[in-house]
Amino acid sequence: MRLAAKAELLGSGTLIDAGSVKGILTAAHVLQVILREREIGLLEFPVRMEQSQRLRVEIRYLDHVHMGDGPFGEEGPDLAFLRIPITLAEALAANSSFANFEKQAASAFAPAPLEASESIDAVLGTIGEWKEPVRDVANLRVTTLSGLHNVGVVTEIEALHGFDRYQFDPLPENGFRLPVSYGGTSGGGLWRAYTNNEKHLKQLRLLGVAYFQTGGIDRKIICHGPKSVYQALRAQMYEKWPREL
Repeated sequence: MRLAAKAELLGSGTLIDAGSVKGILTAAHVLQVILREREIGLLEFPVRMEQSQRLRVEIRYLDHVHMGDGPFGEEGPDLAFLRIPITLAEALAANSSFANFEKQAASAFAPAPLEASESIDAVLGTIGEWKEPVRDVANLRVTTLSGLHNVGVVTEIEALHGFDRYQFDPLPENGFRLPVSYGGTSGGGLWRAYTNNEKHLKQLRLLGVAYFQTGGIDRKIICHGPKSVYQALRAQMYEKWPREL
């Protein structure tokens, strides 16, 4: 989130724990915008509804790897990892969970758990058009930002430039109105939750990263899949931080 008199969403991401390397898995075009800033704010989900968040970080303290340099579009690649300082990771961990990168990489290509009877796919991210106007509260400039746990159907589509891709078709519950645009969701995680017959969660897998929305009324979300994240991007991370991963 850009820090200014008027807060602006820059994108979404997933907190990642890769040993001594901690950071945010996101899209390259989100990273590109972030790197133009001097300082950004980080918004965490989930948190207590009444909790104010004022976690900030200067860009000079961040490091990164990315795949794709633009112009960005549906074909990709559009993938990045933003490394954050350990002190910032500890502050984030007070309210949020980090996905274990190695465990996720190991499970991403494995068969469904034996104890699972069904799976649910979802894209998680913020929705820019749902942001409330900035208001003054106790000498602070405050706004409320909303995220969406967007359940839907995932279909693998043609891989391009060596990067796998998935199409996500949202399936809202009756009476729920989807946003007109998914602006702000870019960089958010594509997740698959496995449950048993009693609807108990048995395993949660991070499958990929959302990076593009199609046009028209029936918008689809295009994501990079596990090969892009756990093979291509992971290789870049190991090349840059070989002694820490």
